[in-house]
Amino acid sequence: MKNGFMVIIIVLLPIYSYTIENRIELPSSFNPVGSGSRALAMGGAFIGIANDATAASWNPGGLNILEKSELSIVFSDVRRYEHIKFATNPEGAGKNSINTDSINYMSFAYPFELYNRHISFAISYQYLFNFDRHWQFQINTTDQYHDQYSYLQTGKLTAIGFSFCVEIMPELSAGITLNIWDDQLSQNSWTQYIKRRMISNVSGNTLRQSLQTEKYTMKGINTTTGLLWQGKQLSIGFVLKSSFTGEIDHTYISYQSNTISQDRLKLPLSFGVGLSWMFSERFFISMDAYQTKWQDYIYISEENKQICPVSGLPVEESDIEPTNQIRFGAEYVYLIPEYQCAVPLRAGLFYDPVPDNNHPDDFYGGSFGFGLSFSQFSFDFAYQFRFGKDVNKTMIKARKFSEDIKEHSLYFSCIYYLN
Repeated sequence: MKNGFMVIIIVLLPIYSYTIENRIELPSSFNPVGSGSRALAMGGAFIGIANDATAASWNPGGLNILEKSELSIVFSDVRRYEHIKFATNPEGAGKNSINTDSINYMSFAYPFELYNRHISFAISYQYLFNFDRHWQFQINTTDQYHDQYSYLQTGKLTAIGFSFCVEIMPELSAGITLNIWDDQLSQNSWTQYIKRRMISNVSGNTLRQSLQTEKYTMKGINTTTGLLWQGKQLSIGFVLKSSFTGEIDHTYISYQSNTISQDRLKLPLSFGVGLSWMFSERFFISMDAYQTKWQDYIYISEENKQICPVSGLPVEESDIEPTNQIRFGAEYVYLIPEYQCAVPLRAGLFYDPVPDNNHPDDFYGGSFGFGLSFSQFSFDFAYQFRFGKDVNKTMIKARKFSEDIKEHSLYFSCIYYLN
């Protein structure tokens, strides 16, 4: 994950048949988080701080803190390692990896005064979800032959945001971001290819093969609403990300058929609260708590069938619980007066569970980073490590599938302050 938010239907071919099973299988974090090297270096505990242009993605109520116009850009590089396992077929186990680099965030924020009120406006681009994955494995079906599988998935979800923030009173501000998900404005599409070959163990010849291609595009609109109260030492932030129903255009191509359908995806409500405590002007700590109502997440087919995208089962047969994130962060600023610059040092920890049937999968992580700030420029670097063990067990239940995931992410950002 990485604001506004969206989660996706991915169709995966189970290895025990050619039947299609609708369920979510999203490599990146499911949970809506924001962007920016500084915030991610602090473990994503930024709702109660939100004092730079990335506030549009974390808590738009924080945009009111800006004193100068800002241009910002964030680059990311993500390396994900996945160790897949099949309890019924140990020969299918293997390690797979994928590397993705991209522009993670761009924005322009403009603060001004109107009727003795401090007001801010921002426009932003945010890269929210990454679909890149490449698996290759084989299953010994009988003594006479085995099946080889190649699973390739590419694409991403992004949003264009328009943010507005106003000062309610000197200590309190409120803001809203309108997030537009539309493939005609920024990429909101993904494609997957699933190839299966049945190979003779005796001759090594391919006895049968199939290729399945799925193409998805989506569009929708949701809002991120935020409040930020700032005391002398304690700051409190609140963010609410609205539920909405997105439209999905789905094209399915196989050797048997070619179909196009228009479906819908109901996205759940999510909300969070953040606290920050300033020990001094140079040192503070922060904590965020965040919940997403995944039990209200429903895929509605063109025939009006309602499926739980997490489990792939009808809604009435699924047992999905909300996920509860918890994030901690800290920042200390080291001043270098002779060079008129500052060097912020940051670190964080987080618990980032992923929805699954019966009980969420546990994911944990940590991060650190540093920056270099001058009067007109700021540069920030962050490293984040996220991992989950024995997760995604409902993906291919007939083979008792599970996987271990390790994800290494690097972020680099630059902010230019306009006079």
